[in-house]
Amino acid sequence: MKPEIRRSFSAGLALVACAAAILVPPRVGRWLLLLAGALLLIETTAHRFSASGRVVGLGLLALLLACGWTVYYQPGAPVDLFEDGLALGPASAYLQGARPYVDTYPVHGWGADGGFDALLFRAVEPSLQTLRLRRAAVTALALTALALCAYSLFESIRWAAVALTASLCLPYHVWPA
Repeated sequence: MKPEIRRSFSAGLALVACAAAILVPPRVGRWLLLLAGALLLIETTAHRFSASGRVVGLGLLALLLACGWTVYYQPGAPVDLFEDGLALGPASAYLQGARPYVDTYPVHGWGADGGFDALLFRAVEPSLQTLRLRRAAVTALALTALALCAYSLFESIRWAAVALTASLCLPYHVWPA
């Protein structure tokens, strides 16, 4: 195996270990973080770090996916009557046979205001936990897709990171003054 492929595999493995450390319980996560740090330290000090982008990129995407999931999946958070109710109300109505734009008025669109949740509730148990799982999964996947779009536009991990950071820092609601 070529040294640069071995280094990129080790770096990708370290990033995947970091992503897993975010998702697992803290007592297991600290060992995964220690392993990831050791792998990265060994590879960067032993040889000049010139990894091929694929494995490292996949590791970064796994890390980004895990971060997005962790930020948005909060199972013990209190119920937000406005935000959670905005999706749960129409979803409950759709489960009872209501029609979008006739019986309900989805302000943000059918999918965002209970439509996707109603479809999911038909497959699994309708609950607040299911809503939170769906919201976390969609948000984590959207964050990863945004990173992939930035990379496909700039074809450089550094510029993609700058573009991703800028797109996350810019406000998405532009109100006229």
